[in-house]
Amino acid sequence: MKRTALVFIAILLTVGVAWTAYGEEALPPPKRLTTKHMMADLKHAYTMLLQHHPHFKENDINMKSDWIDSYNYYLQLIKQASDEEQFKQVIQIMLNDLRDGDTRLLAKDEYDNYYDHCENVQQATYKDELEKMSAKRRYAHQPTNGSDQQHMHRNHHQESDMHSDESDLHMFTLPNSGYVLRIPN
Repeated sequence: MKRTALVFIAILLTVGVAWTAYGEEALPPPKRLTTKHMMADLKHAYTMLLQHHPHFKENDINMKSDWIDSYNYYLQLIKQASDEEQFKQVIQIMLNDLRDGDTRLLAKDEYDNYYDHCENVQQATYKDELEKMSAKRRYAHQPTNGSDQQHMHRNHHQESDMHSDESDLHMFTLPNSGYVLRIPN
Protein backbone atom coordinates (compact mmCIF):
# COMPACT_ATOMS: atom_id res chain seq x y z
CA MET A 1 0.00 0.00 0.00
CA LYS A 2 2.79 2.38 0.94
CA ARG A 3 4.68 1.56 -2.25
CA THR A 4 1.55 2.18 -4.38
CA ALA A 5 1.09 5.57 -2.74
CA LEU A 6 4.73 6.50 -3.43
CA VAL A 7 4.43 5.43 -7.09
CA PHE A 8 1.25 7.47 -7.42
CA ILE A 9 2.92 10.55 -5.91
CA ALA A 10 5.94 10.11 -8.21
CA ILE A 11 3.63 9.96 -11.24
CA LEU A 12 1.79 13.10 -10.12
CA LEU A 13 5.05 14.97 -9.63
CA THR A 14 6.30 13.89 -13.07
CA VAL A 15 3.10 15.02 -14.75
CA GLY A 16 3.19 18.31 -12.83
CA VAL A 17 6.78 19.02 -13.82
CA ALA A 18 6.06 18.13 -17.46
CA TRP A 19 2.98 20.36 -17.47
CA THR A 20 4.97 23.26 -16.06
CA ALA A 21 7.94 22.70 -18.37
CA TYR A 22 5.93 22.59 -21.56
CA GLY A 23 3.26 25.13 -20.67
CA GLU A 24 0.53 25.80 -23.21
CA GLU A 25 2.13 23.61 -25.87
CA ALA A 26 1.24 20.62 -23.68
CA LEU A 27 -2.45 21.56 -23.69
CA PRO A 28 -4.64 19.32 -25.79
CA PRO A 29 -6.40 20.96 -28.72
CA PRO A 30 -9.91 22.32 -28.14
CA LYS A 31 -12.70 19.80 -28.41
CA ARG A 32 -14.59 19.41 -31.66
CA LEU A 33 -17.74 21.53 -31.58
CA THR A 34 -21.01 19.71 -31.97
CA THR A 35 -24.24 21.47 -32.91
CA LYS A 36 -25.26 21.28 -29.25
CA HIS A 37 -21.98 22.98 -28.20
CA MET A 38 -22.40 25.68 -30.83
CA MET A 39 -25.99 26.34 -29.75
CA ALA A 40 -24.91 26.62 -26.10
CA ASP A 41 -22.10 29.04 -26.97
CA LEU A 42 -24.45 31.12 -29.11
CA LYS A 43 -26.88 31.35 -26.20
CA HIS A 44 -24.08 32.30 -23.80
CA ALA A 45 -22.71 35.00 -26.14
CA TYR A 46 -26.21 36.31 -26.84
CA THR A 47 -27.05 36.49 -23.12
CA MET A 48 -23.76 38.19 -22.20
CA LEU A 49 -24.28 40.77 -24.94
CA LEU A 50 -27.85 41.44 -23.83
CA GLN A 51 -26.74 41.87 -20.22
CA HIS A 52 -23.52 43.84 -20.75
CA HIS A 53 -23.44 45.60 -24.12
CA PRO A 54 -23.86 49.39 -23.84
CA HIS A 55 -26.58 49.49 -26.52
CA PHE A 56 -28.89 47.49 -24.30
CA LYS A 57 -28.05 49.46 -21.17
CA GLU A 58 -29.37 52.60 -22.84
CA ASN A 59 -32.90 51.19 -22.59
CA ASP A 60 -33.50 51.43 -26.33
CA ILE A 61 -36.62 49.27 -26.36
CA ASN A 62 -36.71 48.97 -30.16
CA MET A 63 -33.13 47.72 -30.37
CA LYS A 64 -33.61 45.31 -27.50
CA SER A 65 -36.81 43.99 -29.10
CA ASP A 66 -35.09 43.56 -32.48
CA TRP A 67 -32.20 41.79 -30.80
CA ILE A 68 -34.52 39.38 -28.98
CA ASP A 69 -36.40 38.68 -32.22
CA SER A 70 -33.16 37.99 -34.08
CA TYR A 71 -32.05 35.22 -31.71
CA ASN A 72 -34.09 32.60 -33.59
CA TYR A 73 -32.41 33.65 -36.84
CA TYR A 74 -28.94 33.14 -35.33
CA LEU A 75 -30.07 29.84 -33.83
CA GLN A 76 -31.19 28.58 -37.24
CA LEU A 77 -27.84 29.57 -38.73
CA ILE A 78 -26.03 27.69 -35.95
CA LYS A 79 -28.14 24.59 -36.56
CA GLN A 80 -27.02 24.69 -40.20
CA ALA A 81 -23.33 25.18 -39.30
CA SER A 82 -21.30 22.07 -39.95
CA ASP A 83 -17.93 23.11 -38.57
CA GLU A 84 -16.10 25.60 -36.41
CA GLU A 85 -15.46 28.01 -39.28
CA GLN A 86 -19.21 28.31 -39.94
CA PHE A 87 -19.81 28.71 -36.20
CA LYS A 88 -17.43 31.69 -36.12
CA GLN A 89 -19.17 33.16 -39.18
CA VAL A 90 -22.54 33.03 -37.42
CA ILE A 91 -21.10 34.66 -34.29
CA GLN A 92 -19.54 37.32 -36.53
CA ILE A 93 -22.91 37.96 -38.21
CA MET A 94 -24.46 38.42 -34.77
CA LEU A 95 -21.69 40.81 -33.69
CA ASN A 96 -21.90 42.75 -36.96
CA ASP A 97 -25.61 43.32 -36.32
CA LEU A 98 -24.60 45.36 -33.28
CA ARG A 99 -22.79 47.79 -35.60
CA ASP A 100 -20.01 48.12 -33.05
CA GLY A 101 -16.42 47.38 -34.02
CA ASP A 102 -15.32 47.21 -30.38
CA THR A 103 -17.31 44.06 -29.63
CA ARG A 104 -15.55 40.99 -30.97
CA LEU A 105 -14.09 37.57 -30.44
CA LEU A 106 -10.44 37.90 -29.55
CA ALA A 107 -7.89 36.86 -32.14
CA LYS A 108 -4.86 34.85 -30.99
CA ASP A 109 -2.46 37.79 -30.79
CA GLU A 110 -5.03 39.93 -28.99
CA TYR A 111 -5.70 37.15 -26.47
CA ASP A 112 -1.95 36.82 -25.89
CA ASN A 113 -1.59 40.58 -25.39
CA TYR A 114 -4.43 40.73 -22.86
CA TYR A 115 -3.11 37.63 -21.10
CA ASP A 116 0.40 39.15 -20.83
CA HIS A 117 -1.13 42.41 -19.62
CA CYS A 118 -3.01 40.51 -16.88
CA GLU A 119 0.23 38.84 -15.80
CA ASN A 120 1.86 42.25 -15.35
CA VAL A 121 -1.04 44.03 -13.64
CA GLN A 122 -2.13 43.04 -10.17
CA GLN A 123 -5.81 43.89 -10.60
CA ALA A 124 -6.99 42.40 -13.88
CA THR A 125 -10.77 42.10 -13.81
CA TYR A 126 -10.92 39.81 -16.83
CA LYS A 127 -7.99 37.56 -15.90
CA ASP A 128 -10.31 34.77 -14.72
CA GLU A 129 -11.94 34.61 -18.14
CA LEU A 130 -8.60 34.46 -19.94
CA GLU A 131 -7.36 31.70 -17.65
CA LYS A 132 -10.29 29.36 -18.18
CA MET A 133 -9.04 26.05 -19.52
CA SER A 134 -11.29 26.17 -22.58
CA ALA A 135 -9.80 29.56 -23.54
CA LYS A 136 -6.24 28.42 -22.93
CA ARG A 137 -6.82 25.33 -25.07
CA ARG A 138 -8.43 27.38 -27.83
CA TYR A 139 -5.75 30.03 -28.08
CA ALA A 140 -2.78 27.69 -27.52
CA HIS A 141 -3.67 25.91 -30.78
CA GLN A 142 -4.85 28.85 -32.86
CA PRO A 143 -2.63 30.38 -35.54
CA THR A 144 -1.48 33.94 -34.98
CA ASN A 145 -2.51 35.23 -38.37
CA GLY A 146 -4.19 34.03 -41.51
CA SER A 147 -7.80 33.39 -42.45
CA ASP A 148 -8.79 33.33 -38.78
CA GLN A 149 -8.37 37.08 -38.55
CA GLN A 150 -10.97 37.82 -41.21
CA HIS A 151 -13.69 36.62 -38.82
CA MET A 152 -12.24 38.11 -35.67
CA HIS A 153 -12.11 41.83 -36.23
CA ARG A 154 -9.19 43.47 -34.52
CA ASN A 155 -9.77 47.12 -33.74
CA HIS A 156 -6.93 49.56 -34.23
CA HIS A 157 -7.57 50.85 -30.70
CA GLN A 158 -6.44 47.60 -29.08
CA GLU A 159 -3.15 49.01 -27.78
CA SER A 160 -4.91 51.86 -25.97
CA ASP A 161 -7.39 49.32 -24.54
CA MET A 162 -4.54 47.68 -22.63
CA HIS A 163 -3.96 50.86 -20.68
CA SER A 164 -7.54 52.04 -20.27
CA ASP A 165 -9.58 51.47 -17.14
CA GLU A 166 -10.43 47.78 -16.94
CA SER A 167 -13.96 48.65 -15.85
CA ASP A 168 -14.45 49.85 -19.44
CA LEU A 169 -14.32 46.27 -20.64
CA HIS A 170 -16.02 42.91 -20.13
CA MET A 171 -14.67 39.59 -21.30
CA PHE A 172 -16.52 36.30 -21.35
CA THR A 173 -15.26 32.89 -22.39
CA LEU A 174 -17.65 30.86 -24.49
CA PRO A 175 -17.73 27.61 -22.51
CA ASN A 176 -17.51 25.05 -25.32
CA SER A 177 -15.47 26.73 -28.05
CA GLY A 178 -13.20 28.63 -25.66
CA TYR A 179 -13.36 31.85 -27.68
CA VAL A 180 -13.23 35.00 -25.58
CA LEU A 181 -15.88 37.62 -26.29
CA ARG A 182 -14.76 41.19 -25.67
CA ILE A 183 -17.52 43.71 -24.88
CA PRO A 184 -16.94 47.41 -24.19
CA ASN A 185 -18.70 48.80 -21.18
